[in-house]
Amino acid sequence: MFRQPNKAYLTSGSGTGKTEIEAFDNALLDAGIGNLNLIKVSSIFPKNCRFVEDHSISPGSVVPVVYSRKIDSDKGNLISSSVCVARSPDGIGVVCESSAKECEKESRNKSIKKAKRMLKSRGLKLKDLNLASDSIESEEVSCTVSALLLW
Repeated sequence: MFRQPNKAYLTSGSGTGKTEIEAFDNALLDAGIGNLNLIKVSSIFPKNCRFVEDHSISPGSVVPVVYSRKIDSDKGNLISSSVCVARSPDGIGVVCESSAKECEKESRNKSIKKAKRMLKSRGLKLKDLNLASDSIESEEVSCTVSALLLW
């Protein structure tokens, strides 16, 4: 079983490639997390967890992550992804992601709205929001990814 994380890192990136997996890998590399083994987790931000500006996680480490991604291969389409952390005054929070064929601002707004609703459904008040987002206009196969690492 994992211990409760006490550090969090928000990031985003985009990439292209000849295949979906190559575009996704390049987006992860652009986000600075391409050399980690990511385990997708659900949407609760732990109490007493603090945001850090950078991570110094060793390559190959297994790291819990909440992420959104969008992949597209139609040239000229704008795609975006975002992750929003909404925290309550006591520090616990929710994480919500969004991705679509839309501008980055729309993706950000959607993840913010969803995160606020998730807090409200838990009877929690909003203290602050933290976001990561990215967008890219499709060339060959393109991918955008936004992520929250928790460790």
